[in-house]
Amino acid sequence: MATGQPTTAAAQPVAVAPGDIAITDVTVVPMSHDGELAHQTVVVRGDRIVAVAPSAGFALPAGVTAIDGRGKWLMPGLADMHVHIWSENDLAMFLAAGVTTIRNLFGSDLHLTWRSQIAKGERLGPTIVTAGPLIDGDPPIWPGSTVLVDPAAADKIVADQKAAGYDFLKPYSRLSKPAYEALAAAGKRHGMPLEGHVPTAVGLAGVLAAQQRSIEHLDGYLFALVPDGVALPPPGPTQARTRAALGHLDPARLPGVVAQTVAAGTWNCPTLIVLDRFAALDDVAALRRRVAWLDKLPAWIVARWDPKQDFRLRSYTADDFTAIRAANAQRAKILAALAAANAPLLVGTDTGNPFVVPGAALHDEIELMVAAGVHRARVLRAATAGAAQFLGAPRESGVIEPGARADLVLVSTDPLAGPLPLVPDGVVVRGKWLPRADLEARLADIARHSADPAPKGF
Repeated sequence: MATGQPTTAAAQPVAVAPGDIAITDVTVVPMSHDGELAHQTVVVRGDRIVAVAPSAGFALPAGVTAIDGRGKWLMPGLADMHVHIWSENDLAMFLAAGVTTIRNLFGSDLHLTWRSQIAKGERLGPTIVTAGPLIDGDPPIWPGSTVLVDPAAADKIVADQKAAGYDFLKPYSRLSKPAYEALAAAGKRHGMPLEGHVPTAVGLAGVLAAQQRSIEHLDGYLFALVPDGVALPPPGPTQARTRAALGHLDPARLPGVVAQTVAAGTWNCPTLIVLDRFAALDDVAALRRRVAWLDKLPAWIVARWDPKQDFRLRSYTADDFTAIRAANAQRAKILAALAAANAPLLVGTDTGNPFVVPGAALHDEIELMVAAGVHRARVLRAATAGAAQFLGAPRESGVIEPGARADLVLVSTDPLAGPLPLVPDGVVVRGKWLPRADLEARLADIARHSADPAPKGF
């Protein structure tokens, strides 16, 4: 990427005041546009960026917290756009990996409380955007879901979730077509977008026709490549449906499916990492050796990730794991085709699933997307400015420019040239500076408690 100078508006002088934070002589990766800006000073006041200007002649008065950025890069904080969080430790782990925004896909009162506390500065953590409980058919896949069978009940479900304060609706896999269509219509009436799965009874075409805001896991795409008239087994406890689909894929259908996605304006959050982890659960010992930060997680949670203890995996055979790996290879091709067509993309992990570790998994996801053929700069843009655009807050976060929220990551390697350091040199979250030593101390404290017993009720 080429280097250059900031725009005239961004270079206007600003009076630096005591109490400000100034990151000096740093290379800025703004994400609001292509390229890098060398030898810049970025000034933070409160929770906002107030200046991005050339460092030459930039004087700092006494009382300013000056952070030496020489030989380093400053980029916006990362956004993990698909997580499931239930522990306060998760919040610290996200920050330690440079993740300053998360989208939670199965919400409760706990998440509403954390969201409010973080926004008010009462709790340290990434900005939270959250769905309410999953909305599924009967019987639901997950306990705690809201069941929708009668289409007439959709409006009240949507109104109740909006009144509770949730940000969006998450449709799930067992919704019937009439129930889904009623949910989509109610969501539009109440200003609550649908972001979630592709129900089996609806299919990808139906979800795109409803202009669902986002699709998670590239759900539905594999089956959309199966020619019409091919009968597939119903979803079940094994990968029989996936194996059947893999035997009938028609690659010639992919361009049309991609074009429909672009026309619908639907974003995709591929979550390749969770699919990669599931595919490797036939050799847990090998998987453990390659998962970062596993020592930071409670031992009782990791023990539950044994395939024999997960209801989704108990019936899996060697052929099922082979099918998942083959499906993952196809999903990588689908992602590459979406990226080539400039379809909107998000970066998310499905943290909370087996061996998908808060914070660390987003770094894995970035690398898997790059390996699938998406340009690194495009992936990082999706994980920063793209996420802010999706959330309806362009220029509010995800970029480095005056007026944007001060969520920043300072790193010692060029983020556009290779993988990000797992723990950055420092993170600014809502204007609060967290140096690397602070981040590592928080991680060490979490690791010290990893052997603690499970809380009562778990």
